Amino acid sequence: MIILIPILATSHTLQKDKFGIIESIDKKTSYVSIFISIIIYITIAMIQMWFSNSIEVIVGFDLGQPVVRGVIVQIQMFISVYLVLKENRPGYIASVLLNTISLISAIGFLIKSNSPISMPGIISYSGVLVIITLIKIYKDKNAAYIKKIDAQAAKEKFFSSVFKQAPVGIAVMNNQTHTRKEGFEDINVNPRYEQIMGRSKEELEKTSWLDITHPDDLQADLELFEKFQRKEIDHYSIEKRYIRPDGSFIWTDMLVAPFTTYDGKFDDHFCAITDITKRKEFEENLKYNNEHDMLTGLYNRSVLEKTLEQEAAKSSMGKRALICVNLSQMHILSLRYGFHYSKRKLKEIVDATKGFCSDNYMLFNTYENHFVFYAKDYKDKTELKEFCEKVSRKLNSFLRVYGINGGIGIVEINEPNIKDADQLMKMLLITSETALKNNRKDIEILFYGEEIETRVTREIEISRQLEDIAAGINTESMHLQYQPIVDIDTDYVSGFEALVRLNNEKYGQIAPDEFIAIAEKTNMIVILGEKIIKEALTFLRMLNEKTHEDTAVSINVSMIQLLKEDFADNLLGIIREMDVDPKNI
Repeated sequence: MIILIPILATSHTLQKDKFGIIESIDKKTSYVSIFISIIIYITIAMIQMWFSNSIEVIVGFDLGQPVVRGVIVQIQMFISVYLVLKENRPGYIASVLLNTISLISAIGFLIKSNSPISMPGIISYSGVLVIITLIKIYKDKNAAYIKKIDAQAAKEKFFSSVFKQAPVGIAVMNNQTHTRKEGFEDINVNPRYEQIMGRSKEELEKTSWLDITHPDDLQADLELFEKFQRKEIDHYSIEKRYIRPDGSFIWTDMLVAPFTTYDGKFDDHFCAITDITKRKEFEENLKYNNEHDMLTGLYNRSVLEKTLEQEAAKSSMGKRALICVNLSQMHILSLRYGFHYSKRKLKEIVDATKGFCSDNYMLFNTYENHFVFYAKDYKDKTELKEFCEKVSRKLNSFLRVYGINGGIGIVEINEPNIKDADQLMKMLLITSETALKNNRKDIEILFYGEEIETRVTREIEISRQLEDIAAGINTESMHLQYQPIVDIDTDYVSGFEALVRLNNEKYGQIAPDEFIAIAEKTNMIVILGEKIIKEALTFLRMLNEKTHEDTAVSINVSMIQLLKEDFADNLLGIIREMDVDPKNI
């Protein structure tokens, strides 16, 4: 029975594919077992050498020296194989040393005694060395194989964990469906993919991605997918919406790429999706805030200008016009009842005005308290006027109770102004302001025409003249007239009022209330006002030098000048520069 041990070990070594893996590669060596085994091995060897003649006395019958030596050698073989199998490299080294020493001893005995009695031992020890070496080689290969299997298992466990815990939805697809191949049973759809889709893996395996893609995104996805199948592109990504079982949809950023199976086939593809619904909601909110007025919810001026530019690029268009509803007097409500009250009323008015919106009449909020209808494909001016009268009646029902009014200006879009949105908005604002200033009982409706165009042209030319004067060009066209101020009691001229006058080559004398208003509107009043003060003080100094020391000069100053922080400092500086007495100003 004992001799079967090395035979079985050799058989298992030669048939490693059938040898069961029965130990872990992390098994630790027991040096106590090695030490005990060595002691037993040496003890048996000593018995063989010195006590073989006494075996008969011990066991009670004569076994014969060959039998005793054979039994001892087999026990030593058993110990050697045990050390190699159970105690790893240290056991192998101990076994090799023991059997090598025994082999050398047997060979020495053979040489010394010149007797073949030790030949079985020499053969046995040599065989043991061969057997334990084969076992060691096998164990090393087996350990490497186990280590490789453990590493592969660890990798598979790692990638399986990554697949299952990935924050990105991952699925293996076969054409238009989720693959159902047995090899991908556990890794065709990960939990995050199921969570994003709102469907279980079993439900997804029965569903085509065509059926759960939002209709508005399907065509674009199909075009890219067909190019991917024809290998015109190696991958593609797209932002698309999927429909969930409850009818809601979710925005995803989807990546599609080739997927090679373990058998080298390319009939599947890889799909990864990321939930971007919150990002899309944020973008939509940002876009909405950028394009809409927060109070009224109407599109703002930038959207109107883009719309006008897009419409202007079209080759064929019907009649188009802009209708401005000027409610700038709403600020009076703020003064009377407070800011929030006026804003609530304004929203009520706008909500009521939205009832006039249609595909041909779009409403925009362009300025504070200014609203514009963009009219398209209307028949004629009569239709526009009738539309504005309806709007006017609705507005009057809100405004009349507060004693405030509004104005409606209309600019028809034609070839000369079709591509200049900014100029259109200026013309529209001027027309609505003109309508508002007429101070009629009801809201006036005014079309932009030759009269307003002439007024606008006049204002532009006067504005340019004032800019030239401020820059020191053609300054003689603006001058001062000094109107005497007479003391009625003494009939004595006590002073003069400096009155500014403007002469235009085309329009002649311009009334002060006209060009001063233009100067204030164009922010030229501060520069022009400073020039007027210097000229008036020059006149005052001339009077003082001619013994009129008590004569004063009155100068009219714009409210805009007075509101300037440095107005007083600048005035005092000019007074010192002109060397005049401040009491005469």
